[in-house]
Amino acid sequence: MDNKIIAFANMKGGVGKSSLCIALANYLTMARIAVVVVDADLQQTISTLREDERQEYKDTPEPWRVLPLDTSYSNDKEKKKIIEGIKEMIVKLKAVPATILIDCPGNASDDAIKYIYNAADTIVVPMDFTRITVNTTKTFAEMLQTMKASKLMKANVYFQPNKYDERRKQLQRDEVKHIFKGYGYMGTRVNNRSDIERISTYTFPSKVRGFFRYPFEAMTEFVYGKKITL
Repeated sequence: MDNKIIAFANMKGGVGKSSLCIALANYLTMARIAVVVVDADLQQTISTLREDERQEYKDTPEPWRVLPLDTSYSNDKEKKKIIEGIKEMIVKLKAVPATILIDCPGNASDDAIKYIYNAADTIVVPMDFTRITVNTTKTFAEMLQTMKASKLMKANVYFQPNKYDERRKQLQRDEVKHIFKGYGYMGTRVNNRSDIERISTYTFPSKVRGFFRYPFEAMTEFVYGKKITL
């Protein structure tokens, strides 16, 4: 498999970026695709979870590698150092014959983060269909569209409906698709299930795989040009 860089990003928090990134890493690994996960999120959710699980699964080889990436800074001098670190890591990652998944921080307009968007082949934008998330995600989509028009990125944008719950007050899929028409492709929804919240960086049980099967078949067809099934 050729090198692919997939960034998980949205300026709206709580949409499941880290969980989807972990689930896709597990899914691709089970499909025998080499995966490296870069944890660029300010909370370092994936790195922390892997570290916590390392003791529990101490006799189990790590299924995929996690690389923490610091993207925080407080002044121009630190910003320059962070940007240089991001650019250096991206050069190295592009040489790896694997799929690189990057869990991005929510500070979407940050100049440092834009270097990640510029390097990505695909930007996966997790979202739910509540009004506040749709509005915030549309603002993010407009920013990405401006970057693409200015040739600051080449990535295709894939909106991933996530945490879908019919009990919540939310917009209908057709309405959401219409709002995002022209910004990117709208994927197959992932339903809101408590099992998904207990996702692991080491295991991917069949029950959890079932929740992601159709969404990830659709996503991988978009990313790789062919459907990857388990």
